[in-house]
Amino acid sequence: MLKTIFWKKQVWKFIPVIPGLLIFLLKTKHMNTAELKIKILNQIDSLDSDKIEEFYGVLLNFINSKTEVNEWLEITDQQRKGVDAAIEELDSGKGISHQEVIKKLRKKYSHD
Repeated sequence: MLKTIFWKKQVWKFIPVIPGLLIFLLKTKHMNTAELKIKILNQIDSLDSDKIEEFYGVLLNFINSKTEVNEWLEITDQQRKGVDAAIEELDSGKGISHQEVIKKLRKKYSHD
């Protein structure tokens, strides 16, 4: 469920990037697969280079969302509680940033 919520936030964040994307998707219901692919590729081709990376991330989230949701549903209640507790800790500022973890690991395992 957490992954689904994250994915939905990503999609709604991205919709303003492509003006009229929602309308475009609603109007394409009657198209065959080949026509739809061409329209999608044309829309992607019209994106600015800085938006391509963001779109790629949203696309990967969409493609992987079913797998991630299935994985979430397959874990135990105890595992879910652990994930929820970890998220609460991070939200309250008790986490360590990625940069800090990398810095500590490089210092610990450097060959100086």
